[in-house]
Amino acid sequence: MSSSKTTFPTSTWSSGSSPAGSITCNELAGCFGRGVPAGANQQRKDMRLFIAIQLNDEMKEALAGLQQRMRDQGVQGNFTRWENLHLTLAFIGEYPDPEEVKDVLETVRFEPFPISLDGMGSFGNLWWAGLDGSDALRSLAKGLRRALAEAGIPFDRKKFSPHITLVRKAYCRGRAIPEEVLREPPRGGMVVDHFSLMRSDRGKHGMIYTEL
Repeated sequence: MSSSKTTFPTSTWSSGSSPAGSITCNELAGCFGRGVPAGANQQRKDMRLFIAIQLNDEMKEALAGLQQRMRDQGVQGNFTRWENLHLTLAFIGEYPDPEEVKDVLETVRFEPFPISLDGMGSFGNLWWAGLDGSDALRSLAKGLRRALAEAGIPFDRKKFSPHITLVRKAYCRGRAIPEEVLREPPRGGMVVDHFSLMRSDRGKHGMIYTEL
């Protein structure tokens, strides 16, 4: 896998090797004789973290079009906003040290590979768009999870099932999702050459996802 795009740590990793001369914030502070105060780790607030592939506009446009067709057919629920459409590789949950996670992700290497939308389905009342399920995608998720496990960083260990959430708590005036929607699956694709560490916060109008 991957490297950060600048000489300072970031949460986006691309295929290739890590840049020479990268330093951590603690190391930078040490250059000026300032360490991290004792007990600072205990004072940090947990963040809700996950690792994801952020989608390109082509895929988002296809998914947004599908969401609109669902609305037109009477489907209601909590639709995922454009800016929040993503593919989760690993869900970490509440964790106090994103810098530690970044250090672990720096060790993951992979070659760029294509993915494409492939059908749709549901987990109960959660509807999702599927992906081609390529071996490369599953290999990346497996490598990320192995690295987290070896570092002792907790994460959701449910089997990786690549999907993009379209709508939660979906219903259609008391009936099933119309077949007209199911007959028009979205089309789109992209090349995956990096992944991102994301933070999830609950906002006034829903979840807010921020690349750290």
